[in-house]
Amino acid sequence: MALTNSRANQTYNTPALATLVLFDSQLGWMLDNGGMEFCTARTNESSSVVYDWAEASSFATPFVVDPAKRSQVVATIDLDGVRAEDVNAALARERHRRHRQLSQARSQPVAYRSLPRGRTR
Repeated sequence: MALTNSRANQTYNTPALATLVLFDSQLGWMLDNGGMEFCTARTNESSSVVYDWAEASSFATPFVVDPAKRSQVVATIDLDGVRAEDVNAALARERHRRHRQLSQARSQPVAYRSLPRGRTR
């Protein structure tokens, strides 16, 4: 489906208007500040801050050891003693906790939720 539409210069799914507006805004900002030269310098500077911090840290190291092979767009840092599985489990617990809170809030009548604290009907 995507290939057929691509050959016809069409999209399978219409992009959200907000996405297009934000894309236009971002491109304008990039061009107004110097285009690719500006963007490259900015990503190099930003990633250098992260990589320099990790190299100087006692508990963090850049995931990619060779600086020439590191991404300037996505900095991946290893944190000693932190396992991805533990982080993912903690994030899952937090999502579950928030979902439970939202579900409980939605189950209360709207009139009670909107009253100021300490006041009853």
